[in-house]
Amino acid sequence: MASGSSKPFIGLKHLLKAYAEMEAVGLANEELSPIFAKFATTVAIIKYWLGDEWIERNLAPGQGSPLFRLEFGYGAPTAELKALRMRNIAENLFNLQYVEGFRELVQSIRNKEAEASLAELQVGRLLYINDVDFKFVMPSGIAGQDYDVEIRVPGHTICGETKCKVSSSTFNVKSLTNDMRKAARQLPKDKPGVLFVNFPPHWLEGEDQYAAEQRTVEAAIAALRVVSRVVSVILYTAPLGHDGTMASESHFFKEVPNPAHKFPASPHFKLLNYRPSSGHWDSMPSKWLRLYDLPFGGLGEYRHEEDDGSA
Repeated sequence: MASGSSKPFIGLKHLLKAYAEMEAVGLANEELSPIFAKFATTVAIIKYWLGDEWIERNLAPGQGSPLFRLEFGYGAPTAELKALRMRNIAENLFNLQYVEGFRELVQSIRNKEAEASLAELQVGRLLYINDVDFKFVMPSGIAGQDYDVEIRVPGHTICGETKCKVSSSTFNVKSLTNDMRKAARQLPKDKPGVLFVNFPPHWLEGEDQYAAEQRTVEAAIAALRVVSRVVSVILYTAPLGHDGTMASESHFFKEVPNPAHKFPASPHFKLLNYRPSSGHWDSMPSKWLRLYDLPFGGLGEYRHEEDDGSA
């Protein structure tokens, strides 16, 4: 089998072929779930890029990571939420596979703790749906040069560092501010930098979600007062929910600019412009292939299909 650094891309035609094969298996076995084909195709994408050991360590029912391990029970809310989280991982892997540096990133993810390492793919998704030109960068281990993405805008290269607050963490403004200041040290002094802060959805739970959002913004503003190399902080999270009928995902992201950054030639560096149109239920643009669309849906909008180098 080819290593992660030399694996071919997963072409759309091969994804559809795999789905058709899984669908045939499902139709031949009445004991399998009605969504077996979608589930099996999703697992196949993750297995292809991250490997069997990663799946066993993180997704295996009863023994994987508490955040990711799957549960059985078609229609059960907790099982559907876990399946949705798994599908998001597979969608990130499939849609971002053509981004420069992707192969090296997945090789790195294979052997790391899942929640924090997958945050870089979440950053990729955020940039991709906003039509930002970027590449993944492998860590150098050298302070001031140890960041995760390079973003290309006219006349500038912006360096981006990811900070993931894991699901077990509790919200504290002072702690979050200190974490951002430490993360900023990974960025070069001579290039504009952006901090991407992925925080757990439960930070926004409670009676006053707006107040919770503002507290995360306050932490970012406090951090920016002393880090002139950072032009903005991007806060984001993706809560999952279940209404009794189906699981769904929502998005919160906030771009907090630094008015005192030291790169005055282009004072704003605003990156996030995408907003779902009114009534756009799944919060993603049509160019993002959704695995629940298989084998129909919006597949025709998927723009990165390449015959050369595909699996």
